Amino acid sequence: MTPKTDLAAYYAHIRALLKEFGVECAELEARILIEDLWLNAQRNAGQKLGEPLKTLNEAIYSAEAAFIPDSIREKINQAIVRRAQGEPLARILGYREFWKDRFLISPATLEPRPDTEILIESVLKKFPIEPAEGLKFLDLGAGSGCILLSLLGEYPHSFGYGIDISPGALECARANADRLGCSARVEFICSNWCEKLSGDSKFDVIVSNPPYIPCAEIGDLARNVRDFDPILALDGGADGLDPYRELIGSLKQFLAPNGWVFFECGIGQAEKIAMMAKKSGAVEVEITKDLSGIERVVEISYGDK
Repeated sequence: MTPKTDLAAYYAHIRALLKEFGVECAELEARILIEDLWLNAQRNAGQKLGEPLKTLNEAIYSAEAAFIPDSIREKINQAIVRRAQGEPLARILGYREFWKDRFLISPATLEPRPDTEILIESVLKKFPIEPAEGLKFLDLGAGSGCILLSLLGEYPHSFGYGIDISPGALECARANADRLGCSARVEFICSNWCEKLSGDSKFDVIVSNPPYIPCAEIGDLARNVRDFDPILALDGGADGLDPYRELIGSLKQFLAPNGWVFFECGIGQAEKIAMMAKKSGAVEVEITKDLSGIERVVEISYGDK
């Protein structure tokens, strides 16, 4: 069997299996599994870091495609079984692309999703130029660190604090900070929201993607969310707004003059959160829609206080 036929046939086999199991993007996921679990393994086994990895198409035409080790086939087979059981591909691979980087995820972290990138865009619009002294960020419910670390990537002279109640999530966030070279500019704190912040802490930007799913609706979520995202990152109380009620009343004291709070929220929640902010004394409240036209981010300022 020629190298081309060998790998091409194996790819077709994986693609057919994923289709049989009802995977919507079977062709793309088959390609990702081979490129990640086999081609990356080749690099780990001897290819120098920095050398370009072959894509699937390049590998099909290479002599390396003549032999796929049984160990790699077994890893791919195990991944297909997990995928057939509804586990998201990102969970199987252990990472998810977000904004401009790849972030490790774990069972303790929410899987980052494109909707959350609207938070990054909203901050960039409000702060298009980084001041010489940098900005000070606070991320409440930091999870994998994807929001905070993406912002630090955009503002290279700034510093951030990430808070999460889950030690497992913070372990993952620290690993991501190390991988992205941000460890010297970030501190992660295990805390229930702001409980462990000193009263005189001030931040130019506070971001949060808190749990906002009404508890009664969690059972109706898509399987890939319901069964694999941590409940701590989903359950927002009876109406999904409990975290916003708890936070909005206290965040004013942690904002620097002319600082802003950026909340991600669920469908139909933005106006209610905006009303909470106005009742708390906010002087500016704005709502930003995501690419689907859903009101996704609530932006809050208390002026120079």
